[in-house]
Amino acid sequence: SIVLITALLGSASTVVALIAYAEPVNAISKAVQNFAYSNHEPDLPDNYNDEIGELMANTQGALKKLHSMLHNMHELSIRDELTGLYNRRFFSEQAEMLLIRTMRYEEPLTLIFVDIDNFKSINDQFSHQVGDHALRQIANIMTDTARGSDLTARLGGDEFVILLPNTSMVKARQISERLRNSMERYDWTSLLPNSDITISIGMAEAQEYDTIEKLMDRADKNLYRAKKGGRNQI
Repeated sequence: SIVLITALLGSASTVVALIAYAEPVNAISKAVQNFAYSNHEPDLPDNYNDEIGELMANTQGALKKLHSMLHNMHELSIRDELTGLYNRRFFSEQAEMLLIRTMRYEEPLTLIFVDIDNFKSINDQFSHQVGDHALRQIANIMTDTARGSDLTARLGGDEFVILLPNTSMVKARQISERLRNSMERYDWTSLLPNSDITISIGMAEAQEYDTIEKLMDRADKNLYRAKKGGRNQI
């Protein structure tokens, strides 16, 4: 009887210990699984002071560090290296989705094509390094002018684009005029002595059965008209 009772008590304590370990191990397993499938940062309990607690803390720290690294890598893949704006590839992907939404809900959508006037002369006169500084400042002005819902990107060189969801041509023109004025009023003397930077803008509003390519083509043609008409205009 004594042997049997001892065996039963030993088995019971073993089961209790296994149950105690099963809960935190299951939490760790779920956290790793959720991270693998949805990239969600883990939030493991911190009320364990034994080896399990140390394992949880190490797992949490490792997954958070990996989450941060993956986020940074994603940002690098969608951002323009020089200006920090979105790059052409990411803009194209997001613009397609915004256009689909526009057509589905019959909302207005306007695209703004921005080109810096005589930018080649800035590079030739002041150097490409100064030109890069100017591009970064232009990107900052564009970011400050655009709204949180707008998609702002650098397509390459001195060409930029802003896609304005749920925005008519009339409202887009107001935003474009504010951007043009901000660029014209900015004090460029410290960077470009005796020189200023102006921009030309072409706009186009989405139409039924439009594609992003068609929308950009119309905006680009209007940009050409602004250039041909004397620059520094919409």
